[in-house]
Amino acid sequence: MYVANGRRFLAFLIDIIIVSIVASLLAIPFYYIFQIDRNGLNLAQSTLLNDLSNYFSSRSEEALRSFYVSLEEYVKYRLVTFLFDFVSFVVVDTLYLCVLPLVFKYQTFGRAAAGIMVVNKDEAKLTTGRMFIRELLVFTLCYRLLGVVFLIANGIVLLASHKSLIDLMSRTRMIYRYQQSEMEENDGAVFKDNPNYIIVDKVTDNLDDTGASKADEPYEEPKEDKKEEKDDESDEYMVI
Repeated sequence: MYVANGRRFLAFLIDIIIVSIVASLLAIPFYYIFQIDRNGLNLAQSTLLNDLSNYFSSRSEEALRSFYVSLEEYVKYRLVTFLFDFVSFVVVDTLYLCVLPLVFKYQTFGRAAAGIMVVNKDEAKLTTGRMFIRELLVFTLCYRLLGVVFLIANGIVLLASHKSLIDLMSRTRMIYRYQQSEMEENDGAVFKDNPNYIIVDKVTDNLDDTGASKADEPYEEPKEDKKEEKDDESDEYMVI
């Protein structure tokens, strides 16, 4: 059974909102310590666009030099803000996506609200190493560096195969929480929604001492009690 895409989107939306808020708050001390005005990026962008417009209107060397100065200032602010934001998101992603699931039944708040969880590809419990590969190396790096491009590619793969690009790259899969509970209760049996669902204990109960299935043995009708027949015959002789 594949997890519905709506459940995945709900979990992702809740998690990304929480991570974005916490990361934004965490980045504030960085800007304060290094005395960087975060609004300076917007100002540099506005100045760059104005100088570019002036250059196309006047075609003068002075306007071109002013444009180069504005471009250099904009690139500087863009790199600094990107670095601080990236570090903040990596820290929050590590704590929220990797550390929190270790104490919260391998779930984030978003996945818990959607009733889903991540397991290994073979439906076993997610190991710590595999979880760090999935959340930190695959999701954090790809999403934070590629942004919307990665989300679009992930959505296309998800619609085509019912598995996200993150699942394929990290060799994991998403399941419903109740499926994990059923697997634990059955002690190694496969999920109940599988048409081949069996319980291991019931299989062994149907085997004889030689290991053959009892279902293959021919059916024998129960033998009649000969003693009761003899008693009936003796009663008839006595009546005569």
